[in-house]
Amino acid sequence: MGKMYRCLLLLTLAFFTFACEKGDDAPAPTPTPDVDRTVLVYLASDNNLYRFALQNLNDMKSAMEGLDGNLLVYIDEANGTSRLSKIESDETERVIETYGKENSASAAVLRRVVDRVLTLYPAESYGLILWSHGMGWIPAGIEETGTSSGLCCPRDTEAYPVTKHFGADTENGSSVHMEIPDLVAALPDDLTFDFILFDACFMGGVEVLYEMRHAAHYLIASPAEILGSGFPYDRIIPLIFSERLQLEEVCRQFMAYYRA
Repeated sequence: MGKMYRCLLLLTLAFFTFACEKGDDAPAPTPTPDVDRTVLVYLASDNNLYRFALQNLNDMKSAMEGLDGNLLVYIDEANGTSRLSKIESDETERVIETYGKENSASAAVLRRVVDRVLTLYPAESYGLILWSHGMGWIPAGIEETGTSSGLCCPRDTEAYPVTKHFGADTENGSSVHMEIPDLVAALPDDLTFDFILFDACFMGGVEVLYEMRHAAHYLIASPAEILGSGFPYDRIIPLIFSERLQLEEVCRQFMAYYRA
């Protein structure tokens, strides 16, 4: 469940555009020439993916060398602390705020982090990367039922309503998750991100993408599993901080990374 360590059997990258009104095409992002862009990477990594979060964070640092723009990273560490940092163009991590133990699979925490980043680093263009386990259309708690991959999920019951979930945080020895409607509610009502990228499994299903249709001009997600190492951040960070967003190339680089 979530990101898988085993061999990837099937992966199709979903690259979707949605309009806020039926029949309209979503406008292409038009960032300013000086790359006035703020991107938040939300690493909900207080789980068995923590070592991959550290690997990805190191790749982000090296990839920011010489780039303009604001790359903010929130990381929930497995040792019970969390922090918000800015990755500078000299490859250093500058810690902005530190926090105690908290539940990164909480919509309230996500909203606080997003609001803080928007307040501290306003820009013409915004991106969001959501990194963790993911189960797409499958509701929180289904893993404990013993059904295989949730395919026999009992729907429309009091215990398992028709919902979906993202993220995993270890609380008192068990995992807690964020339902997709709660995730959407945690995002600002008055802002449409230029892109939201899910570095998590099973988030490319139409059930999830429909819920997210007003949240971003572009959504990048996989309808299948993603390996623990996730996206190749050393390749994609320059693409999302280029003068013109290169999101299709982000998708190509992701596919090339796994095919290699």
